[in-house]
Amino acid sequence: WDGSWESSRGHHSAWLQMLPFYEQTALYNTIVSGPKEGGMTMNRPFGPHSLRPYSHYKVRLGGLLCPSDPGAQTNGWSNDQAPVNYATNFGDSTMGTDGRHNGEWGSPSPRGMFGIVWSSPGVRVVGSGGGKAMGAVSDGTSNTLSMSEITIFNGQGKLHGHYTILPSATLRATPIACMQTKGPNGTIVGPLPSSHHRHGESWASGFTMNSGFTAILPPNAPSCANDRGEWQEGIYSANSYHTGGVNAVYVDGSVHFISEAVDTGNLSAPVPTGGPSPYGIWGAMGSSSSGEVGQTIE
Repeated sequence: WDGSWESSRGHHSAWLQMLPFYEQTALYNTIVSGPKEGGMTMNRPFGPHSLRPYSHYKVRLGGLLCPSDPGAQTNGWSNDQAPVNYATNFGDSTMGTDGRHNGEWGSPSPRGMFGIVWSSPGVRVVGSGGGKAMGAVSDGTSNTLSMSEITIFNGQGKLHGHYTILPSATLRATPIACMQTKGPNGTIVGPLPSSHHRHGESWASGFTMNSGFTAILPPNAPSCANDRGEWQEGIYSANSYHTGGVNAVYVDGSVHFISEAVDTGNLSAPVPTGGPSPYGIWGAMGSSSSGEVGQTIE
């Protein structure tokens, strides 16, 4: 770990930034104060890098875990991070409206409701990314996804929490290639990462892979990234152990069960950076301001 890891770099998850709103004010205040430990120099406030072996990121939060997920029973395999079963909506694309990817140092302009923040919380800078205000949801708060479920890494080569490696060009040109990595009996097929972070591994990390999802492939579909590591561009699908779909929260706060048979349109179409989603109702609900007023499963 070099000195840059002693800074949060601002890419904490929405769950960390919302801690006071679900009865975790004490934990939030502790992280904000940035207490040093383990020889960390802490060169910025608000704690170290969100994937650092920091004791406060190892705190298990029952409200962010699904009891039906076997991967939720222990902390993450890397740095003992506490896992998460709920993810924020990064949109219906592997890119933002500016054409930049959804990985590290990626787009500050996601098509969904959330993006990676690249500044210290409370220190807003141009292009730093983050979430969208409710007023920016021109497609309608009752038609737009805010959050959904993900499953936590529970073994190499399993669909739940793991991913296949595909080139960025393939992910962008034809997402159905990722769908085709789904194997039998809850497995995935194709090149697998030999190491590094997995889906649902850390509630503190705001990387798309760790605590986000994309509304491209349907619920309970595979996930794919262009290389190993939490910083990679990718298609990160919503997943659960529920039969037939996932629960999702819309921007208006309502909760809905979304079938894995939801309309996903043309998965052979390139990922969008502007205009309506090519991925049916699911993609339309994933984009927040793409001219898709009234597009909903209801």
